[in-house]
Amino acid sequence: MNRRVFDRAATLDLFNPSIGDYVLQRYKDDVSMLRNGMQSLRSESSLTTLLSLQRNGDLSKVDFNDICNFMMGELVACGFEGVSTSYVSLLCLYRIIEINDGEIIFQGDWSCAIDFILLNADGCATYDSFVVIEWALSEGEISNKQVLDFVEKNVCSIGSDDEIRAASSLISSVPTTIEAYQENVELLKEHVINLMCDNFCEFIEVSDAFSKVGYGEYDEAEKEIKNLIKYKLSELNVNFLESDIEIVAGSYSISYELDRYYEDHGDDYSYDNDRSSKVFSINEVDELFDRS
Repeated sequence: MNRRVFDRAATLDLFNPSIGDYVLQRYKDDVSMLRNGMQSLRSESSLTTLLSLQRNGDLSKVDFNDICNFMMGELVACGFEGVSTSYVSLLCLYRIIEINDGEIIFQGDWSCAIDFILLNADGCATYDSFVVIEWALSEGEISNKQVLDFVEKNVCSIGSDDEIRAASSLISSVPTTIEAYQENVELLKEHVINLMCDNFCEFIEVSDAFSKVGYGEYDEAEKEIKNLIKYKLSELNVNFLESDIEIVAGSYSISYELDRYYEDHGDDYSYDNDRSSKVFSINEVDELFDRS
């Protein structure tokens, strides 16, 4: 057996999920051990595991809150050193919103967490960040100006449908009379339009449009595509003009892609093809008995 000596502390790599499950089941009733373990991990996946323990009934709501409060207190004590805004946002989301339905008396530690997210989520905000900031605004913990500044700094980080909806909801929570409100609305819309142009097929299911038109029906295909774009933007709660629809539709080569669609799929469901397939098809079971 070979022995290796390192100058760093010993660690256990839980590469095997079954080992991780065993450890959790072994120590889930030891709140002190669980608290210290979660505090040491400081990862988003560890928070998800903690929430799962609570939802599965392995951890009480009181113990869940105590662990979260402890971890937040430790983060504040060390000045949030070594943690990301996404981690802090998720911790806030689980502790304040998911488990307690937003019912929490603001304490110093949690106020510090909101301030940390506002100041440090510069271009790296997540869905959780937008949701937590909207909640903080509803509680009167932050100002409308802070919200709009936050959106302006982080609109570039928005990529998923959920993040778009969360950002749109956050902007909508600010009164329309506030200065820079409309500017943020336009900023989000411009970002989403560019996002859709660059990742068209991730937002629009083009086969839904092409399946409704025939080969070479380019104008009809364009109408169907535009309808899908309008529906998607409405679903994302993003205000738009007809000119925005034209921009997104223009980013996709509809004629070329329609031709490709029919080259790949053909008219598989035409009456003639269906009829001929039935006439000339051979039923293997019947054929077997006929031979006998």
